[in-house]
Amino acid sequence: MKEKNITINELARMVKTGFDEMSGTMKAGFDKVENRLTTLDNGQEEIKLRLSNVAYRFEVVELENQVKTLTKQMKTLERLVMSKIKRQGNEA
Repeated sequence: MKEKNITINELARMVKTGFDEMSGTMKAGFDKVENRLTTLDNGQEEIKLRLSNVAYRFEVVELENQVKTLTKQMKTLERLVMSKIKRQGNEA
């Protein structure tokens, strides 16, 4: 096999070419990572906005209990009013 003598300038060009190729590959990789992080950040902001408009579970349960109580009271009042109307009708 024949030996090839490489000059310092040729070696420097080969090293530079290798670094340039590696730099391009790394830049592409970092660009992908940056895009992914941007997408995640945007998604997280969207989730925060949605959650800021959502009632907490304990608030919903409390409101359900209040509605049940008010419904019972309304039915009781309705029965009282109806019985009073019936009595007044019988008295007339």
